[in-house]
Amino acid sequence: MMNCLQVTEFKCGGFTIGFSMNHAVFDGQGALEFVMNFASLCRGDGMALQPRPHDRALLMPRNPPRVSFEHPEVIKPCDIPKENNPFTTADLADLDFSAMKLSQSHVFKSFPVSADMLDKLKQAAMKKPCHDDDDGDVNGDTKGSTIHVAKCSSFDAIAAHVWQARTKAMDSGSLDDSTPAKALFAVDIRKRVQPPLPAGFVGNGFSVSP
Repeated sequence: MMNCLQVTEFKCGGFTIGFSMNHAVFDGQGALEFVMNFASLCRGDGMALQPRPHDRALLMPRNPPRVSFEHPEVIKPCDIPKENNPFTTADLADLDFSAMKLSQSHVFKSFPVSADMLDKLKQAAMKKPCHDDDDGDVNGDTKGSTIHVAKCSSFDAIAAHVWQARTKAMDSGSLDDSTPAKALFAVDIRKRVQPPLPAGFVGNGFSVSP
């Protein structure tokens, strides 16, 4: 099923509307625009944003296709060693979601982050130098040089802190300083591709970035 809408009525006279959407149809931005148009039509105001047909030609590869740089984010699970590895391996990746069971020792807890704590994380990130291990230059620096972070967003600070903590917690002693532990997140590419995707683009206009 591509999309599903359900209206649930309550005894008090109120109701709620639930949506179920297939990611093959659109991403988060597309889903948001769908709901915005749905609400606008319910108010009698017409379409809030005119959707564009799902034109896959807008995201076609170059002809002929070519890879300009490495893509470590698309590493195959089968290439991950099964032994002494605390992260997702091929055998786990092949399991159905229903077959995956969390350990009974897992603890669910919320960790509130205050503005002061967030500011300290950002300051610590900008003071600590990191190293460029890529093949290309970064801001004119050569491979292996030290890079000082000039700006750190709230997302960068919290994501890096959580991933470092998660990696340390999962490490069973098999990881060394050279072992990569990548965190991947979705990036909106609507305005980053050339030419930019048009307003109202219906589809998946995002890429996974490490």
